Amino acid sequence: MHPGKYGIEIVVLGGIGAATGSKKRDRFRAIIRLVDYLHHHQTFAFLILDNENYAADLKAKAKEAKSIHGSRRYVTRPEYIRIWKDSFEFDNFSCAEIAAALTELAQGVVEFSVSDVANAKKASPPMS
Repeated sequence: MHPGKYGIEIVVLGGIGAATGSKKRDRFRAIIRLVDYLHHHQTFAFLILDNENYAADLKAKAKEAKSIHGSRRYVTRPEYIRIWKDSFEFDNFSCAEIAAALTELAQGVVEFSVSDVANAKKASPPMS
């Protein structure tokens, strides 16, 4: 079922780095303000993040972020932010499923094996 049928819009932000900015002091302001804006306009926003870079820091910062639309309101609820154990792909699909999908996307240019994906999974620990 297409998410749009239920009024759900999925927005790919291009990674946490693209959605946050680079200032160490206020790294998460952009994404937190977007969530605050959406909630103020009665649109639920859920953040689903891979366990990499500053995802845990963003979740912690969002938990204490106050809304600019009311002094007694917070930007979001903690349960609206989900950090996968590893990543969306590795936590939801087997190495065989990922290899098959990558091979299909490659349109005959290259074929991915289960061991290729398993090696990539082992070789790429989350960044902090």
